[in-house]
Amino acid sequence: MTPTLSKNQWLTVSIIFLIAIVSRALMFAGIDLYADEAYYWLWSQRLAPGFFDNAPLVAWLAAPVSGIAGEFGFRLLFIVVGAVPLIFAALMAHELTDSDNAPALSALLCAVAPMLLVACSLALTDALHIALYSAATWLFVRARGTNWLWLGVAWGLSMLTKWNSLFLAPSVILGACLDSSLRRELLKCWPYLGLLAGLLIFSPFVIWNWQHNWITFMFQFDHATRHESTGWGGSLLNYIASVAVGAGPAVLLAAPAFWVHRKSSVERSSPWLRLASATLLPFLSMGCLSIVGKVEFNWPAMYYPGLLAAAASFACTSTFRWSRPVVTSCVILSMMAVLLYGFELRKPTLLPATSSMIHRFHGWPQQARALAKYKDHYVITSNYQIASHLAYYGGFHRFSPTFGRASQFNIWNETPLASDLECLVVSLRPLTDTERQKFKVKPSSEKTLNAFFSGTRIRRLWLYLTDGAPDMQKSTSLGRWVDP
Repeated sequence: MTPTLSKNQWLTVSIIFLIAIVSRALMFAGIDLYADEAYYWLWSQRLAPGFFDNAPLVAWLAAPVSGIAGEFGFRLLFIVVGAVPLIFAALMAHELTDSDNAPALSALLCAVAPMLLVACSLALTDALHIALYSAATWLFVRARGTNWLWLGVAWGLSMLTKWNSLFLAPSVILGACLDSSLRRELLKCWPYLGLLAGLLIFSPFVIWNWQHNWITFMFQFDHATRHESTGWGGSLLNYIASVAVGAGPAVLLAAPAFWVHRKSSVERSSPWLRLASATLLPFLSMGCLSIVGKVEFNWPAMYYPGLLAAAASFACTSTFRWSRPVVTSCVILSMMAVLLYGFELRKPTLLPATSSMIHRFHGWPQQARALAKYKDHYVITSNYQIASHLAYYGGFHRFSPTFGRASQFNIWNETPLASDLECLVVSLRPLTDTERQKFKVKPSSEKTLNAFFSGTRIRRLWLYLTDGAPDMQKSTSLGRWVDP
């Protein structure tokens, strides 16, 4: 087993890497920012060790490109980082088998996996999180001696993107139960120094949460458990289907791969066992979560590169004749699916324009610019999606805490000025009578503003003007506005 890829393997993987960057950039070229992209852009204007909804690293990555005009410029750095997982998938495949083709096939499967392609083409936490978790997984697969320190750094950084990177810690314990060489490693000091390094990197975010009543952890726990399940059977099947669709059907080869190689040679058994523990534990844990709550479509993407590395290694070494045709057909199907989605984003034919997969990427610039005359007003919005798009596309800069769903705006908690003769209220629904009274809405000031795409109305905003500045003050707990 050589320590790294050969020159030819590096060349092939590098070509796939560059093609992935170009194709992902083209896929969303000319497409408006998704709400969360605009939200993170706004975070990058006010950097902090933590934020209401999520960990802070996405904002720090967005900061260097936040001043670049246009959606493409803002997304470019994320697109490059989002292609990095295919390199680590290739390196993992190299650890699993001596096959010359396994690294390239692993990289190709990652490049065309629908969830990895879409999520890593946008300025979202997923691009950074998947890259860091795949790096941590590869480092865990080959962890020995001082390499544990690098693993700790990658793990700590990945936790600064999403909470579910915590799964790697119990994965190490599970791996120790399966792998004797890992048990010997745990008798040394390096794994614990790596753990300390990861916790130190993560600690500023923990301190920030402690200072803000653990708001991010509370929000994420509520987000993961608040959805009612539709029954354990259906929920679990939906979760498994989402993994098969998101990673591509080739991921289904990972299970037989781990099973067949459970008694591989001594040289190869340790990487297989470690990869199994780092990927299957979060897979099973999220499966259990899907029974009691709801697992979002993008949450499992963190372990897709590891599963696809196993699938590629199995396909390249298996004696089963069906394995390679299955992988080939999966690559073709995945490429067709993402190409079709790229066309649908621009001219919906199979999907309605009102579909969430379509309408969320359209109409916001027109609506924000239609409100340009109010951009110096204090703006009260029902959710962070409206506020973020108004900030990015309309130049709005003074926002209230969001009243429909708490968000980072509740932490910032900007209040109107006494000199404000009127404020603007923007909502995705009509205000209730109670809300009209709270915001001092002027009589008969209600207006609507529609957004159209492909000849279909995809969104309606309700607009109101207030009679002076509403009375608002900061609460003592979560930073939400309350009546005095």
